[in-house]
Amino acid sequence: MTAHNRLRGEFTVDGQNGSLNIYFTLSPEKAARIQEYDLSLIVTGRPK
Repeated sequence: MTAHNRLRGEFTVDGQNGSLNIYFTLSPEKAARIQEYDLSLIVTGRPK
């Protein structure tokens, strides 16, 4: 996981045919919730 600041970050999940990059922003409350997210698919293999 890569933290951009205290409320934002991203991580990558690798799979057989590529990777999924997940970027998120948390709300500033004490019990933080997901405020925003973005999913990006990076295809590196050929789907079966």
